[in-house]
Amino acid sequence: MTTIATDGATLAGDGLLCMGEGKVRISLNYTKVHRAGESVFGFAGDPSACERFRAWMNGNRDEAFRTSANFAAIILENGAVFVVEGDGYFSAVEAPFAIGSGASFAMGAMAAGADAETAVKIASRFDTITGGSIVAATANKSDAGRA
Repeated sequence: MTTIATDGATLAGDGLLCMGEGKVRISLNYTKVHRAGESVFGFAGDPSACERFRAWMNGNRDEAFRTSANFAAIILENGAVFVVEGDGYFSAVEAPFAIGSGASFAMGAMAAGADAETAVKIASRFDTITGGSIVAATANKSDAGRA
């Protein structure tokens, strides 16, 4: 799976891409945090659903996004945080917030004062299917062009 976390200012995610319920590592550098205009979003779950969501965020948003696959995303936009589920349901949430297999570790880290990027690093120490490179970005600007 993965860990995507936001502290309300920054969104961060790991780069591990697996198949077979985490049994086979495909990549350590799969980018899960992206930019669409002034929004930053990160996703977890089925890679094909994630790529369809990325295309939707960067394209025509007039039609609702829906997938039956295992999927979740966090959007950081205009100071607000939204969670998207596979059924297309968007809900506003309060930061800090995290999704994915390492979400509990990341939430605990942020509750103890860690920023989103550090929280994903901590989650990768304890969650066996979180790992690889970490990408972090803030809404309205890129962190060193990493998103």
